[in-house]
Amino acid sequence: MKKETRDLLFNIFALICSLWFLMNSSVWYYCINLIIAYPVGLLGFYIWYKGKKTSVLSKIILWILILGLAFSIVTFFLYYFDVW
Repeated sequence: MKKETRDLLFNIFALICSLWFLMNSSVWYYCINLIIAYPVGLLGFYIWYKGKKTSVLSKIILWILILGLAFSIVTFFLYYFDVW
């Protein structure tokens, strides 16, 4: 397999993982977030790290992962302090 193809597959899989992490990062009921979102987010970050980091898709993936983490932290504090 060519290096470009491998990097593209890594980026596509990292994009799927980062979107899953972003969509499920706010589910803090019974701390289910730690089971369904964080492992996929960490896997997405690892795969992003292994892929090529100079493409535009790679930068988008990184920002989605950062946004998912920030969203998760904000919703955790809203859940913890019972602001809902």
